[in-house]
Amino acid sequence: MKKPTIILADDEKPTRDTIAMILKSKSYTVYTAAHGKEVLDLIQQMRNMQHAIDVLITDIHMPVMNGTDLIDHLTMTSYAPEIIAITGFGEKHLVDELRVNGCMHFLSKPITATHLLSTVQKALGLSSCLHKITSSKPQSE
Repeated sequence: MKKPTIILADDEKPTRDTIAMILKSKSYTVYTAAHGKEVLDLIQQMRNMQHAIDVLITDIHMPVMNGTDLIDHLTMTSYAPEIIAITGFGEKHLVDELRVNGCMHFLSKPITATHLLSTVQKALGLSSCLHKITSSKPQSE
């Protein structure tokens, strides 16, 4: 069975390193980025290698390209993995806006390992269901 692949975007290196360490300890394949533009570059590289990204975990507040712009960009393409947005406490208006744009999974800071891992599992479950649905459609010749 293939290990799930996750891209993690956060401009704070200590946060990025800690989250990546937790995910890797559970055998996820993890790629990291400091901002949204790096995520888009990584996704393009992965697409060129025909390697799927299962989940994107992105902070919202980042330089160069923030998480909101990244999510907007990805949800307008046919290559959008399940997305988990990292938000600050009390950003309900932002969560509502992100839900409208297709982001259904959220982590609020401060993030605990337990909440991180359960949210990733939920996102992977939804991703698996969608993949099974689209994979089971008859192929036209």
